Amino acid sequence: MKSLTIAIRNREQRVIGLLCINMNLDVPFSQIMNTFIPPETPEVGSAVNFASSVEDLVTQTLEFTIEEVNADRNVSNNAKNRQIVLNLYEKGIFDIKDAINQVADRLNISKHTVYLYIRQFKSGDFQGQDK
Repeated sequence: MKSLTIAIRNREQRVIGLLCINMNLDVPFSQIMNTFIPPETPEVGSAVNFASSVEDLVTQTLEFTIEEVNADRNVSNNAKNRQIVLNLYEKGIFDIKDAINQVADRLNISKHTVYLYIRQFKSGDFQGQDK
């Protein structure tokens, strides 16, 4: 066992406290240091992909939603565009300026059709799948 005591002084050099450190010499120093250093963990890549612009955000969300709806076998081919618009509406993507135009262009439908789907969702006339 080894002990070290250090005086703690204020600005006037008056002793205001003592710091005492006791060391057990039976334990290797490397083992003591390992208790202070966290173990190395492999870095896990983030699954989050941040968009560099608002337009990229809309595009990424749109593409993800299209994949999501296309993978869902409960949605008929006729209702896919309608379901995509519903999912995007629920995600709030249409609060972004010009998102409706981007969605309409990507789905090959008119922006008026997108507005129609949104009006139907708001009024409760949508006959789609339940979430």
